[in-house]
Amino acid sequence: MRTLADLERHLSDQIPLSREMAVGLTAASSDVVTLQAPLTPNINYTGTAFGGSLYSVAVPGVLVADPDRNRERKFWFPDR
Repeated sequence: MRTLADLERHLSDQIPLSREMAVGLTAASSDVVTLQAPLTPNINYTGTAFGGSLYSVAVPGVLVADPDRNRERKFWFPDR
């Protein structure tokens, strides 16, 4: 069985930016995908999250949530 850590490592390998942004995967199943990223490496001049960083966290969530739409990346759920 694949673990959450395996999936997070795969995400980091496939999308190196996610590693630089310190994106973490906190939950993944066929119903829910939860990612997190700390504010510090993703902060803008107003003290909030940079819009590009927010987008860059959302995209891996979609890749994990819907692997059938992105077969070439071979993302998968830990419980499948």
